Amino acid sequence: RRATRRALKFSPLVAGVAVAISLVSANPFVLLGAPLFMWYLVWISRADARAKTWAVTGDGVFFRDGVFTRNRASTSFDRIQSASEDESPFDRRWRMSTLVVDTAGGNSFSHKIRIPYLNKPDVDFTRHAISSRVAATELAWS
Repeated sequence: RRATRRALKFSPLVAGVAVAISLVSANPFVLLGAPLFMWYLVWISRADARAKTWAVTGDGVFFRDGVFTRNRASTSFDRIQSASEDESPFDRRWRMSTLVVDTAGGNSFSHKIRIPYLNKPDVDFTRHAISSRVAATELAWS
């Protein structure tokens, strides 16, 4: 629920820009689409927050997200190089954080699992659990 509210903070700004553009275009039919556009922003924020699921099991870390297309990412503990926490000023305000699990191989843009909108205590606990499990596992490079 907090993730949906956090994601919706920019929706009024986006809707306001859309309405301002429609006023400049002087098309009254475009103004009728503003409530529909606002409803869409609310719906997509809720659906996106519900679609994000994750788990840390005995085998590794799993993450799934995506509203229209499902994206799945998983890794075993012998492929994990680090688990870190990332937070923006907006995350700090909402006492949320993003868990970032970096895996062996690839470049800096791929092979990362980023789990956003988590409560800060949950991220701290999960990061320490993953880090201790990775420290006890030998890294596999094959």
